[in-house]
Amino acid sequence: MRKKHFATLIGLFAAASFLLVNLGHSSFADVQPNAPVENETVDQMLEAIGTMGSVQLYQTYLNIGFIADGKGQEIYSDEDASELLASVVGPLDRVTKQFEALKRVAAAADDKKALDRLAKIAGMLKTQAASLETLWETGSNADGDRFETSRQEAWNEISDFLQLNATSPQAGDELAPAPEKISE
Repeated sequence: MRKKHFATLIGLFAAASFLLVNLGHSSFADVQPNAPVENETVDQMLEAIGTMGSVQLYQTYLNIGFIADGKGQEIYSDEDASELLASVVGPLDRVTKQFEALKRVAAAADDKKALDRLAKIAGMLKTQAASLETLWETGSNADGDRFETSRQEAWNEISDFLQLNATSPQAGDELAPAPEKISE
């Protein structure tokens, strides 16, 4: 029962992530390269997409941890864990491309900088997932340390971007704190 519930939860997160990645895709089809637009509608759009994008990245971070925990507790087979991880990390390339497309319409330097940061976080999450796969393949302590380091680096960037307190979360915080080290 617990395995089924956990798998259903991961499935729902993956579905929500897929929808977030695909929402608005066609709205950028007619964007002209290097044509910044200054108006209130674009500013509101950028803010909304930046919020959704940052939440998507936060959710990806959580999902990587859920999958790592699930495999570590033998809830997932090697094959299932790898498939789940690929389904969570796969959309990051498309998300990054959308951030790049948005930079073409963003007029404000702060917006462009925020989009660059979001793309950087996406890259950090891909690195984290790759280090987790390597850990699964080798089982070595050194690879475990690399995974934990990449996970903490990603958390530091996400929590800073979302203006969370990365080192001492308080009860009632809206978002979960960084997880403790995952035991092998």
